[in-house]
Amino acid sequence: MLKAPTTKVVLIKISKRNNKFPVKLRITFNRKQRFYPCNIDLSQAEFDKVFLNSSPSRKEKKIKDIAMGIEAKALSILVSSRFLISKLLKLNYMNIKSGEGDVYDLFTLIYNQLMSTDQVGSAIMYNTVMNSLKAFHPKLTFDEITIEFLNRYENWMLTNTDPNKKGKSMTTVGIYLRHLRAVYNRGIGENIADKISYPFGRNKYVIPVGNNIKKALTLAEVGKIFNYQTVSSGWECRAKDFWCF
Repeated sequence: MLKAPTTKVVLIKISKRNNKFPVKLRITFNRKQRFYPCNIDLSQAEFDKVFLNSSPSRKEKKIKDIAMGIEAKALSILVSSRFLISKLLKLNYMNIKSGEGDVYDLFTLIYNQLMSTDQVGSAIMYNTVMNSLKAFHPKLTFDEITIEFLNRYENWMLTNTDPNKKGKSMTTVGIYLRHLRAVYNRGIGENIADKISYPFGRNKYVIPVGNNIKKALTLAEVGKIFNYQTVSSGWECRAKDFWCF
């Protein structure tokens, strides 16, 4: 039976200029450790006072509360994603053929990990890409991600026939597929995606690059800026002078 992840706030002994060290949250799972910053630097003596002293000062208690809050947040996320982590690891224990891993399970795992480190923007992007893929292909394993599949998915995004939605731009398509490629690479690292069948790259599927169209102002539009009367001699006037210069 797989053990549950464990957490502990620790002091990482890396030399710093002020003779203090970073305090980090250590998460241990399946004999692997990962460290997440608490944005706190302490000396060994200060660390002992904060985390080992039974009667810390108000300042020391405040520091401890910050670290414990980070640990509590991590634990809540680990509880919600533990099934996914266990499922990924069981693929190796059960000797399931590489490539049969569930793509959406790994997407969700990455989303939870990003949220646990407050990388909300990146997490939302992965979730958006996953929802797009689900709309195209509700159930997906890594061995189904082929060159032909990627070409069909690209075409589906560009020519979405849903009357309530419009097709994606080539730039958006490229962004979505780069995230899918990142998940595939992660799957290879987790031994649930087949490296031999890797569909991305030269002479395989090449992720499209959007066109960055630059449009110049017309002479009439430039004239409007030159002839614009600013309402004051403050920042608006100064901004116009800089632009004209």
